[in-house]
Amino acid sequence: MRVLSVDFHTHPLADRYYCSFTSPRVPAARDAEDIAEFLAAAAERGIDAVAVTDHDCAGSGWFARRVAEEAGLPVLVIPGVEVTTVVGGWRVHVLAYNLR
Repeated sequence: MRVLSVDFHTHPLADRYYCSFTSPRVPAARDAEDIAEFLAAAAERGIDAVAVTDHDCAGSGWFARRVAEEAGLPVLVIPGVEVTTVVGGWRVHVLAYNLR
């Protein structure tokens, strides 16, 4: 049995992808390079899969998946999001994965 090494909570662009419903951010050319460097470093460290979970926006996960596929990187990218909500007066983050 092979054990996979997975990081289920990453912010490879340091939340540069923060977006709202009225003005989603469009990826810049440098973003693709930064994502590719991040994913290549993960692969070098033996990480098999990475969930990209920026705050309140799933766009970076889909972008990272496309970059990984186009660059032929050996890391599975799981698009996700870190949703900010309030529970009992406390601000909490909930992680969601494999969004469609």
